[in-house]
Amino acid sequence: MGYNFVFTDADIMWFRDPFPRFHHDADFQIACDHFIGSSYDLENRPNGGFNFVKSNNRSIEFYKFWYSSQEVYPGYHDQDVLNFIKIDPFIIDIGVEMRFLDTVNFGGLCEPSKDLN
Repeated sequence: MGYNFVFTDADIMWFRDPFPRFHHDADFQIACDHFIGSSYDLENRPNGGFNFVKSNNRSIEFYKFWYSSQEVYPGYHDQDVLNFIKIDPFIIDIGVEMRFLDTVNFGGLCEPSKDLN
């Protein structure tokens, strides 16, 4: 299949090992600019600067769809395109398990915190 991977922007700082905090049942996990309270809630606002992906047929099809959807939404940032497609029926059809990472452990400037635990 390939490799599972963590993608992180260069301006992300890790204060601890993120792997114990990932959801073991998810194919695609992404940090949030705004976290609603549930890792399943599609109203969460993803932040493409940090994600963890398991390599499998579902995640491969998901990335192909995400990439090709950029032609449907020309001029939009890939993060915006993800916001558009995360509710697309194709995502349900391929069965990709998408989870949003809680800003308590995967915080950013949009939801600042002084808690480094």
